[in-house]
Amino acid sequence: MQRQQIWWLLALTQLSCSRLELVAARSESTAGNAGSAGRPPLGGGGDSATGGKHDGGASGGSAGGAEKPPVPCDSGCDWPKHSCIAAQCISAPPGLAIQAGASSSCSLTADGNLFCWGAPWIASPNGSVAQQPIPLRISPTARWSEISTHGGEPHCAVRSDGNLLCWGSNRTGALGTGDLDDRYAPIPSKLKQPVAHVAVGASHGCAITLTHEAYCWGDGSTGQLGQGELASSTTPLAVAGLKQLQAITVGTAHSCALTGNGTIYCWGSNHRGQLGTTSPASSSTPQRVPGGPFVALSAGGNSTCAIAPNKDAWCWGDNADGQLGVGDFDSRTAPTRVLGLRKWAWLDLGDFFVVGTTTDGALWQWGGVANSNGIPDQTDLVFPQRVEAGPGWVRAAAGDRHRCAARDNGQVACWGDNYSGQLGSGDFAPREQPTIVVFP
Repeated sequence: MQRQQIWWLLALTQLSCSRLELVAARSESTAGNAGSAGRPPLGGGGDSATGGKHDGGASGGSAGGAEKPPVPCDSGCDWPKHSCIAAQCISAPPGLAIQAGASSSCSLTADGNLFCWGAPWIASPNGSVAQQPIPLRISPTARWSEISTHGGEPHCAVRSDGNLLCWGSNRTGALGTGDLDDRYAPIPSKLKQPVAHVAVGASHGCAITLTHEAYCWGDGSTGQLGQGELASSTTPLAVAGLKQLQAITVGTAHSCALTGNGTIYCWGSNHRGQLGTTSPASSSTPQRVPGGPFVALSAGGNSTCAIAPNKDAWCWGDNADGQLGVGDFDSRTAPTRVLGLRKWAWLDLGDFFVVGTTTDGALWQWGGVANSNGIPDQTDLVFPQRVEAGPGWVRAAAGDRHRCAARDNGQVACWGDNYSGQLGSGDFAPREQPTIVVFP
């Protein structure tokens, strides 16, 4: 099943910034039709993962350390390394350290090297395309600043010079290359403007340029390209009416963006309330999500989540697997606070479940984790459950049936299903607990 991850692009000063764009309403008065009474999260966890170090893979994140006061924007927000959101300067370290797609995973190192494993759609020197149970370095001579493989087989990455390159499945035009041909090596997108951030899902993608403008491409059958019509495009198209954008994310058939004043706009399919507009109507033009300001956001499947300045997490949309973390399986059409914890540093939303880290460096998950080999009891979780205690966990990524996370010491670990080698463990056996990825 398709999965459009969410990336979390941005977080408050101690939140590591990236694709996963999490946002949320500042007060509970903007909540949807669910109660927001707090409830302690389920306990849990396991032994701390150990293993080799991925040099710099998660460097720059301070989510697991002591909290720092907000930094005012006038102190020098150098876009895109930093973003000015809700009058605060949001730190954005180089790229997204870890991403999990349908059957692959990717990670960036601090020096700009990009590694992918599982089914990364990269041809070997002899022209064959095989599963990779150990990390494969992508374009060794290139230096990268960001990677996205949310929810499917397309992959897109931003080079350090701002050029956008994509590869993988292109049956819906999700690579933005002007055609429908699959690619087995990174190829330049038709988006010629330098790119700051990119989000690509199973059937469409979006990006923010260095001038803070949004472009989308691929499947547009539900208005997810933001063009005012239900039309698809194999080349990137500008999304009208949005300015000073700082973050962008995509779900299965919807897109959302975060502006510099902390406002979220969403467009596309709304059949499960994933636009957060309180109305069931889909929209081919951006619609404002009530509440705010917000500082980060993430979309996956038919749901959306966000983090507020006070580090509360808010989610809305499809809740069939408990992925909203609100204590039940009822969908929501407006932001509703995730129960229990109120110190979220990072969230990433997949089609059916969410993974995240808290400011104490602990690693959490909830939603449809059943049958994905992530926890011993194999049941869906309607409240956050701890996977491992902190400190040290700073980022996390939700795939289709697997999860990955990164520590502040550079280690990357994955767990869940492993049918394509997407855990990077050197084999195809599933894991119930985070297992360290060994890089070449």
